Amino acid sequence: MAMAATPPAIAHHTPTATASLSPALLGAGGLQFHGSWGLSVAKNITSDPEQGLGKWTDTEIERAIRSGIDKDGHALKPPMGYGYYSKVSADDMAALIAWLRSLPPKKTP
Repeated sequence: MAMAATPPAIAHHTPTATASLSPALLGAGGLQFHGSWGLSVAKNITSDPEQGLGKWTDTEIERAIRSGIDKDGHALKPPMGYGYYSKVSADDMAALIAWLRSLPPKKTP
């Protein structure tokens, strides 16, 4: 999958090699974000069953995207844009979840 064909938020979930995204680690997570909320680390959003979304249901993925609540009921920290994603149509959400499921499994570095 070409990097240009991916949603912009994938950059937050892809480790970088110097200043550019690492296509080999697309969606693997691990990037750190420091802000007024403290430290948050981007989650692995690949289909990996141990570190990613592989064992999540579509409903759990949608709740995380729309409401900022993870599989275990914990609140996600910024910069997760769940306020924006709460307004996404049902069809677009289904397409986004299908795209996430298409990401090959990767381990978080």
